[in-house]
Amino acid sequence: MPGIEWTDKEKAFAVHLASAGIIHNTITTLITKRGPQQRSKSGVDYAIGRLKDEHLTLRSPHQWNCGYAAEWVRSLISDAGIHPGFLKLTDEENSIIKQAQPKLTLPHYYLQANTYTEPPACPEPAEDSLFE
Repeated sequence: MPGIEWTDKEKAFAVHLASAGIIHNTITTLITKRGPQQRSKSGVDYAIGRLKDEHLTLRSPHQWNCGYAAEWVRSLISDAGIHPGFLKLTDEENSIIKQAQPKLTLPHYYLQANTYTEPPACPEPAEDSLFE
């Protein structure tokens, strides 16, 4: 975002996520399982753009360990303007999100329509060379 300096750790984390395609692949997989009328490439692109534009403003990347992946994906998809029926996830779709969960966990305050709320306490992350 303009006017915000990104730390090297934040840049590295974003590059790691982007190169792995975790967010994009999870959302695209879920959308592809629905009918064509519910797909929205522009919605997916918007969602990925938001990830890149907003998440690097985090000052504490370890907060991504809180485990709010499924709810955040629902929120992001809703904000991207994808068909509302998509928000009622099936068991299979929830399973896809749960499989991605260890790599797809995001801060609590993104669930509140971009209104910051103090996230709940999270344990410190295990040693991770990405943040050393």
